[in-house]
Amino acid sequence: MLDPAPSPIPKPEPDGTSVQTLQYVAMIVRHGDRYKDKNEFFENDPFMLEDPFWLPHGHGQLRNKGKFRMHYLGQSLRLRYNGFIKEEYYYANIRFFSPNVDRCLMSAQLVSQGLFPPMGINIWNDNVGKFFQPIPIRSMDNSQDIWFNDGKPCPPYEKELNRILEQKLKDINAKYQDIYEYVAYHTGRNVTNLQHIDEIYTSLRLESENGRIMPDWTKQVFPSKLKALAGLYNQVTYYNDKMKRIKAGPIFSEILADLQSKTTHLVDRKLKMKVWTGYDATLLKMLHTLRFSDKYGISNIETVMLENPDQMEAWKPPANEDIMETNYGSALLFELHYINRTYFVKVLYLDQGFSRSPKPLKLKECDNSSLIPFDTFYNTYKKFMITEKEWNKKCGVVMC
Repeated sequence: MLDPAPSPIPKPEPDGTSVQTLQYVAMIVRHGDRYKDKNEFFENDPFMLEDPFWLPHGHGQLRNKGKFRMHYLGQSLRLRYNGFIKEEYYYANIRFFSPNVDRCLMSAQLVSQGLFPPMGINIWNDNVGKFFQPIPIRSMDNSQDIWFNDGKPCPPYEKELNRILEQKLKDINAKYQDIYEYVAYHTGRNVTNLQHIDEIYTSLRLESENGRIMPDWTKQVFPSKLKALAGLYNQVTYYNDKMKRIKAGPIFSEILADLQSKTTHLVDRKLKMKVWTGYDATLLKMLHTLRFSDKYGISNIETVMLENPDQMEAWKPPANEDIMETNYGSALLFELHYINRTYFVKVLYLDQGFSRSPKPLKLKECDNSSLIPFDTFYNTYKKFMITEKEWNKKCGVVMC
């Protein structure tokens, strides 16, 4: 079997960036399409845990569509970064990270295979070696993971979130009490705030994505009404800088530190890319921390929901403003470029794994620019940096 034809070198982009100016890439990716997890069934769920529909893949596992999507994403990255990353896999050029969860580990593997199809010296035999090569995925136990595991307990954060859900948003809770009661009646679950709505919405969305016939009662609230409320919940989970630092800080710290090391040549020059494959929350917390809009925050949707509730079903965030949810295979890219003796950061967003072209994000904190001098970018966001030791101390984690 002959090696695949070499991929073309991508053309320079209108802002002057190209693979020739590119120095480093950090990327955060959401896993591929999945099945429902065990803890996502509600009390009156018509689709029981023993339902053979979920077998043989298993609860929370990747669907075949998700596998295809993530492999396709890897191929898209090859098209974008060919000429920057060698076509033959070389261990020192790239590192893949994932939480210790099957769907994320498998997604990282699939991205790596799409990005690096076996060729040359990496074809290790004449049979399976022509189609597959082992590429390491770095992970750790969930109990120690502060980068991906949003469920890791942090009492100060949880106290702040509960305060916002119950006090700051009490008007919204009152305004949509009828929806809460309607959903509670049909699901058998206690529904008193946006977090409960988000959990129900996720459960129903997964059923719908997998082609299930939805119960009649859902037609009055799903998807539009529940999606809007769940979107608001996604925003309030990162409502202020204190919450963003706890949730987004660990992974943002790694990215900022790597970018800075590249500008000062303190990191291995062979290392060109890191790929962090995680959850929807992994992307959402970074997107909300970056603040890439002219009008950002919960005020926009909050106003619509309180003052014009009849418009809620039709409400959509303005273009390039608020992210209510991320699609499978979405990717957030941080590119470091060197142009005219100056380092720049370019942030791009790929809205789903079947898309070929990521779009630059204009960051509110950086004069609505999508190509930002590194010093400006670093000084703007360094307030969110937090070490593992600081995180554990802030969250009351006792380290042995």
